[in-house]
Amino acid sequence: MPLLKRREKGQSMIPAPQPEISPAISQYPSQGFYYAQSSTNLTIVPDIQPPQLYIPADPATTAHHRSALTSKINLHEQKQHAQHLVRKSCNNLREAVQGTVNVTHHAVEEVQEIRTSVGRGVEHLRGAIEKKFDDILTAIDESRFSGREEDLEVQHVQPSIRGGDGREVGRSTNDQANSKSTTSANYFSKVYHYANARLPPHMAPLKLYVPTYPMLCLAAQYSRRVYDKPSGAEKHTHIEANWRSGTKAMVIKSVPIDDMSTIVFAIRGTQSFRDWTVNFRTAPTSPDGFLDDPGNLCHSGFLAVARKMVRPVADRLKWLLQEDPSRASSSLLITGHSAGGAVASLLYCHMLSETVQSELTDMRDFFKRVHCITFGPPPVSLLPLEKPASRQYRKSLFFSFINEGDPVSRADKAYVRSLLDLYVSPAPDSVLAHITSTVRHRRLGARRKIAKLYWTVPESTLSLPGRLVVLRKRSRDSSNVRSVLPAASEAAEEVEACTTTDSELRGVVFGDPLMHTMDLYAQRIDALATSAVTVRLDAV
Repeated sequence: MPLLKRREKGQSMIPAPQPEISPAISQYPSQGFYYAQSSTNLTIVPDIQPPQLYIPADPATTAHHRSALTSKINLHEQKQHAQHLVRKSCNNLREAVQGTVNVTHHAVEEVQEIRTSVGRGVEHLRGAIEKKFDDILTAIDESRFSGREEDLEVQHVQPSIRGGDGREVGRSTNDQANSKSTTSANYFSKVYHYANARLPPHMAPLKLYVPTYPMLCLAAQYSRRVYDKPSGAEKHTHIEANWRSGTKAMVIKSVPIDDMSTIVFAIRGTQSFRDWTVNFRTAPTSPDGFLDDPGNLCHSGFLAVARKMVRPVADRLKWLLQEDPSRASSSLLITGHSAGGAVASLLYCHMLSETVQSELTDMRDFFKRVHCITFGPPPVSLLPLEKPASRQYRKSLFFSFINEGDPVSRADKAYVRSLLDLYVSPAPDSVLAHITSTVRHRRLGARRKIAKLYWTVPESTLSLPGRLVVLRKRSRDSSNVRSVLPAASEAAEEVEACTTTDSELRGVVFGDPLMHTMDLYAQRIDALATSAVTVRLDAV
């Protein structure tokens, strides 16, 4: 049937002109038509298919196809169900993992908060111990400390930790914030848990002539009385502070002891323990123009004070000699406790210097002998200060007495920091367990070796002055005198004096503030003198 051209509106149906049909027909059907190509025209030939014969399907084949189709549908549904379960399982796993992650993050936050709280608590405890330590030693240096054991206790406020035990559940935030507990304990006794808190039990005993003990007792007496108001012939000379050199005021007590032919100069400081160990200039500096060895660097604070004392001490000595010229045959005793002992040792070495000249060095020939006896001094110089090796100073005394456990005898910046770390650190449980077991075995008469734990002591920069003597309770197995003494001297038997060296002290950790009191030094010196005199009389 010939194709008709599409009629426009208002036109009649007109048969379309018949194009020539090319014999070449395209092999690419499109939408039921074949495209016939010619050199000039394109003819569209409809795709006319022949009629097909309908053959009914076999029932068995139809059932088989229906069963296969049903199986495919069921398999598809099972696959979709499995995919749904997988998605659901993944979602559940994701939720479980996320929940675990949230719990872990919460736990980490709790641990971090606990760590921060514990850190704040440790810092607070360290600050409280440091302040208490400074207050105790300052009170001791100013002769204001009571000496009671309870006064050594440090009060520490323990901050509450969120998420603690089950007892915190159900409490309000304000109640938990206010649940801070205050504890009080003596942290200073912790130092005795370490083996190097004491020196070896067997040490060389101090051997002195009996006439030397009255001089020791005189030094201890006036080192203790330097804090009292002057009376009688006593006079105080006040050395003003100097903020440029970083030093505070010092006080000198001078008194003539005519019946002993001795003039005593006792020196004490007015600054706190923390001032001369931490706050002020402690870096070693050269004693050029003050001591014979300018390379033996000294504590800058003590050296600055000693330099300022040269003229006041020389003026006071001149006045005493002018008041009574017979005192020119007397001995001069320079003494001091704690920081006063450090300054006293510097003045003593300056006065005996052979290459340095000052108003004070000019005064040394006016005295029969010049002595220096100090109690609990801190480290002063790189090398230990010593008296000159000249024969004329052979009978001059230069002693530094140290109670075993006195922390001031090792006090420099690094040591004080290490000692504070020891106070804050927990006590070694193994040591406590060994101590308990040792006590139990001692009761049973058995002996057991205790595992020794040592506290690592930092390297010290400065050294103690003079000949070092350690005072301590006499151990039962290291008695150096007769085991049987009169009843009046039984207390004296408990004290022993042993010689030591600065190098031997560098490995010990002394940290008991009670060992620094001048009262204890004086009692032990008196006990030694009593023991020496009693033993001599008993021998006669």
